Amino acid sequence: MANHLWSGRFEHAPDTDVFGFQASFRFDRRLFEDDIRGSLAWAGALADAGVMSPEEAQIVTDGLNDILNRGLTDSSFVTGDDEDVHAFVERQLVERVGDAGKRLHTGRSRNDQVSLDLRLYVRRQVYCLQSLTLELISALVDQANAAGSTLMPAYTHLRRAQPILVAHYFLAHIAALKRDHQRFDAVREEADAMPLGSGAIAGSGYAVDTERLASRLGFSRVVSNSVDAVSDRDFVSSFLHTCALLMVHLSRVAEDLVLFTGEEFAFFELADGVTTGSSLMPQKKNPDALELVRGKAGRTIGGLAGWLATMKGLPSGYNKD
Repeated sequence: MANHLWSGRFEHAPDTDVFGFQASFRFDRRLFEDDIRGSLAWAGALADAGVMSPEEAQIVTDGLNDILNRGLTDSSFVTGDDEDVHAFVERQLVERVGDAGKRLHTGRSRNDQVSLDLRLYVRRQVYCLQSLTLELISALVDQANAAGSTLMPAYTHLRRAQPILVAHYFLAHIAALKRDHQRFDAVREEADAMPLGSGAIAGSGYAVDTERLASRLGFSRVVSNSVDAVSDRDFVSSFLHTCALLMVHLSRVAEDLVLFTGEEFAFFELADGVTTGSSLMPQKKNPDALELVRGKAGRTIGGLAGWLATMKGLPSGYNKD
């Protein structure tokens, strides 16, 4: 029987269909980098606690760094029939360093491990999305500056209302995007609590210095309750809400531009490079990309709604879903 991280008491292999149904590696592989970084910190914590010798910790550290470097340089590396990203990393580690790799899981559960991975992942993605938001804000600032003192009509109820500067129009969208950027700051702060050491639910039986562990991983604080820590995904909800609201604002920008670049309004013109044509009507310049922004906003909103619907039925403590 193949050994899994949870195989201890089992005498028979899991049903193939059931195992495939509950396996998550096809999507949690994106946590690869975060899982490795958490494991590197945990190896150091075990060494500090005297659970792992310094020599073993160094062997494990070298093996983990080799796996990380391979994964970051070869996108096809992070694949296999493993149950999840944790199992993939352990398999790769044991293949490199032998039994020392199996000792890395001492005092740690996948429950606190995945909580850590998600927090690290969300913090990474927040920085990425904030950077992209700033790029868009910069582009809109350029458009506002280029417009100078040019006027356009402002609309209420999609009817002409009062004249405004084109720059003022672009700055209105910038104001919404700046709020999104600030919301991501709040998401990062919410995710900034280190859960490792919570174990499966009641903490670790080893003298792990969680404060030092938090410092190693770049967290400002340690979670206050292990039962809550392994089940808390509020920070993911906040992240998805902020992403959904960002996409709502991008959808509104897209809708404006679809309208205002059409012949009936003709306030702006889209470059050929960001439009498509028609196989039947040669005069067409279609804003397909902007229309897809509107569509993808719906998918992001749906992701948030689905996440909340899953969370609302969960009992306390860790659950697979």
